[in-house]
Amino acid sequence: MIKRIVIIIICLISLYGVSHAASPVVFFSDLTDGPTDGWEGSGTKGAAVSIWGLNFGSAAHTSYVTCGGQTLYADESGIAEWGATTNPTTARDLQRITFYLNSSMSAGATTISVTTTEGSSGTISFYTRSTGNIYFVATDGSNVANGQTTSTPWKTPQQAIATVAAGDVVYYRGGTYSGEDFRDTSSTNASYYCYLHFWENNFAYGTANNSISFSAYPGELPVFGDGTSGIPYWIRQGGYVEGGSKMDYWTLSKFKIQIYDGALLEQMGQLSSANHIRFVGVDATTTTASTGHGVCFWFSANDGQDDVKFYGNYVHHTGKPLDWVAEDGSGYRVGPIYFQGHGTHEAVDVGWNEFAYNNGQSQIYGHYHTDSVTLLKYHDNYVHHTSTPPVSVSAMYAVFGGGDDNLSPQEEYAFITTAYIYNNIFANNYSGFRMSGNASVSQGSWGNKGAEIYYYNNTHYQNGASSSTEVVFGQENVIDFRNNIFYTAVSTNYFDNGGPVTSLAGSNNIWYGLSAGVPAWDDSGTSSETDPLINATTFIPNTLESPGVNAGSSTPSGVFSTDYYGLSRSNWDIGAVEYYTNQATPTISGCSIK
Repeated sequence: MIKRIVIIIICLISLYGVSHAASPVVFFSDLTDGPTDGWEGSGTKGAAVSIWGLNFGSAAHTSYVTCGGQTLYADESGIAEWGATTNPTTARDLQRITFYLNSSMSAGATTISVTTTEGSSGTISFYTRSTGNIYFVATDGSNVANGQTTSTPWKTPQQAIATVAAGDVVYYRGGTYSGEDFRDTSSTNASYYCYLHFWENNFAYGTANNSISFSAYPGELPVFGDGTSGIPYWIRQGGYVEGGSKMDYWTLSKFKIQIYDGALLEQMGQLSSANHIRFVGVDATTTTASTGHGVCFWFSANDGQDDVKFYGNYVHHTGKPLDWVAEDGSGYRVGPIYFQGHGTHEAVDVGWNEFAYNNGQSQIYGHYHTDSVTLLKYHDNYVHHTSTPPVSVSAMYAVFGGGDDNLSPQEEYAFITTAYIYNNIFANNYSGFRMSGNASVSQGSWGNKGAEIYYYNNTHYQNGASSSTEVVFGQENVIDFRNNIFYTAVSTNYFDNGGPVTSLAGSNNIWYGLSAGVPAWDDSGTSSETDPLINATTFIPNTLESPGVNAGSSTPSGVFSTDYYGLSRSNWDIGAVEYYTNQATPTISGCSIK
């Protein structure tokens, strides 16, 4: 009898869940391709590659990375970092592994995965090759050196930009890079001081499977700027001469940016492009803005911009001094990212980032009716404490679409053609978010007429003051709005504005604490005003009985199939996080009573 009771208890624990270690999850890498040899002249050791994910555990011999058919154990020399969260600080508490490619790896298209005692992750794609050089830059280097070893590094980033070719990788040693001006003084716009100057076709660009990468040296922290006004930008791109500037197939990763005005100013000329560009794992802040309304990462698209990846970046305290505390006041209004018009963005992917304590919103906004973003994916981001009091201007935390029209005659247009916004957590922000243009058509809401926006499995937690608006709609063609949680204790309004929306469909949403309750356009049969019972820190449902658990609707095939923490969705929950994320998956397998 006692044995029977013990077995029943074990089965119940398995069914209802206890905290346990989970299988590793890999989200993305910095490099997408790299040489398998050439590290300081080695014929067997290649480029260092970083991957980001969760549940990597300790660097035990039972854990390993697999790439190109080779196994690299966590406690051996092929691994430079295992589970790192600093140097630089990672977004969302993601963990980082850095490993070296080697000549034993199979050449060509391959995958990367992580295995621990708890299981194996899914795979991400990679490409190994035997071509490409590896260089080094250090604060105590010399531009007359060859840059090919850690004892003969270059000194300045501009030397690296002027030297590299497609397929090359450059690693920056730790230290603060400051006090130097790398502008091109022959340029007609030489006043744009910056550390990395991409200007007038005076640098190389990568190609498919032969990208160019600038990255931090494994385990070290290169810092650009000290927040003072000496050099206002980290990167500046532009091109107004024949040939323009092509910043194509470039990757920049793992830098710490403490800059005065903006980390990236990509005001490209009509002959310039920045296709297949990646910003990964960067820790960035700005201390002010020249106009009092700035942007940390400013993307333009004059000659077109295809396949932009902005992954795992920690963009925080923009527009505030480095030693800012809440008592200092609001600082300048500066947004973390801005994808603007003046061209076409063929695909924009903003994922796994943390935007924290910024004074302005992330914004995707057009300026001409010829501008467009044909596909936006904004997902798995943690956006919190935007424009927190005290504030001088209450900025929304995200604007998806919208615009004005500076061409004559003016025309209505869809700046964002299609957007998938999913698995995001928006928490403790001062104001709400907006889809499309200004508050009313009469005020010139040009951008996003005819857009299709799919808004799935987002969690909104304690945003807004009592007079703020959590949701603002414009005049989209299609809005599919499902599986979202809105939780507030300050009676924030939602506001459906600017219509008509040709097809506005809502279902399986929770609207808790909003003064207006479930919107009239939402499905009252599947949506409710019930307390979602989620954790205020992890945003995981508190119990299996939380009303959002197993109450969601699956999204269209191929959009996404995992939650904010990377675990598979089977019985879909409402919100960004599945119930079982930090708990045992409910199961009774292996239990038997005799």
